Amino acid sequence: MVVREDLKMGKGKIGAQCGHATIAAYEQVTAYAKKSAYWKKVLNNWSWEGQKKVCVKVMTEQEL
Repeated sequence: MVVREDLKMGKGKIGAQCGHATIAAYEQVTAYAKKSAYWKKVLNNWSWEGQKKVCVKVMTEQEL
């Protein structure tokens, strides 16, 4: 996940938005996994490895 500093969100709001993004991504991959062995393996590996997430920050949208 990449967080833009120029949006001026507090730490709690950033945490909430990252949580929403994580759940949305999980739901999407779960839907893919129903029809694809590849996505099922991706989901299983992610779950097995502790559901790691990486967050970084950028200063502006242009920096993305």
